[in-house]
Amino acid sequence: MKAPLLLTSADLVEAEKVRWARAITDRLDNREVARAGRRGDTEAADGTIWELETPPLLRDPIAGKQSAHPMIRWLLCGVAEHGSGKLRIFDRGGGLVSIDWRHPWHNYPRLRLPLIDLGLSPAVDRHVVLDAGFDTFSRARAEGRGVLYSMHTWLNHIRTGTPLTPVREPWASLRP
Repeated sequence: MKAPLLLTSADLVEAEKVRWARAITDRLDNREVARAGRRGDTEAADGTIWELETPPLLRDPIAGKQSAHPMIRWLLCGVAEHGSGKLRIFDRGGGLVSIDWRHPWHNYPRLRLPLIDLGLSPAVDRHVVLDAGFDTFSRARAEGRGVLYSMHTWLNHIRTGTPLTPVREPWASLRP
């Protein structure tokens, strides 16, 4: 039997999710950590379990994973949101960024210590992850501040336990 010529849009989205997670886990030594009947994607050198997810996320899996893994953190794929301009970052000075996010993921506030993978950000000209804190959060908009880390620094943190160090200024393209 021949494979179908066209995939559904849901199949294409799922394929991109798998590709994103695989591109990261293939660069890590530790994969698939199981505890209390729940799977985590990788265990960092410091014992933290990291879950790599592509939102939107459902509430029940979030609660189950966070109760099974007390030291869980989340890396979320925000490449599409940042690339489309829905999740924007602006220079605040001192290595901090301001964040303006239109239509954020509604379960984001339930996550314990999440980071958002922004991909190759044209704003800073490198692959970065965002550690965000929000002052206001609604289904329509979230605003706050955060710190950017390079993906290289995050991968090194997972492998060796080296502390995360922020990407520093100047970011000429973030200035108004």
